Amino acid sequence: ANQPIGLPPGLPAPSQRLTLELTPTIAVLGTEHCGSDDSGSIEEGFSKLPPPAAKTAPLDSPPGLFADVPITSLMIRNLPNRHTAAQLITELHDLGFEGAYNFLYLPTDWRRGCNVGYAFINFKEAEAAARFAKIFAGHTFKQTNSRKVGAVAQARIQGFEANIEHFIAALQTASDKKEWPIVFRDDVQVPWQQVVEEHTAASKEE
Repeated sequence: ANQPIGLPPGLPAPSQRLTLELTPTIAVLGTEHCGSDDSGSIEEGFSKLPPPAAKTAPLDSPPGLFADVPITSLMIRNLPNRHTAAQLITELHDLGFEGAYNFLYLPTDWRRGCNVGYAFINFKEAEAAARFAKIFAGHTFKQTNSRKVGAVAQARIQGFEANIEHFIAALQTASDKKEWPIVFRDDVQVPWQQVVEEHTAASKEE
């Protein structure tokens, strides 16, 4: 059944200018398992290749533009590996972002039964994305007993529709609901299978 998600009564004032580290969003499963201590991260063992040189880009709010494209999609990094999507949503809502986003994806290593240390989120407005980036940087998690602190980077894929198209293609073989993104329309959660079916039907009509 669809689950209503309430809108907050109002958004705080826009955050001032800040700088985000741009990071790659492609990962390979590591070897770490979910243990009692989340001070490490599966993300750390993703790739044996050296990472690209770090880049920085301003994230202004408002309007929050980079290369003439509104920054609404972010990569949430350094998540406790035992965090579930429900716990991450609770963290987001406790920080005042209930109703501010319409896409959330927490990749899961189903072989180990835990997330891979990062998530992707798309906000409805660039202003909310900038505010979240400032608030979540250095965030300590309340839903699990973890020593990790949150970090945020600009996602390579920007925008609601672009994320939908990308993950429909990327998750064609995913059968476990834990692997599916969470999508909201008018603050009501829409089942991922319904999103896929609607996108497929629209593509055939074009």
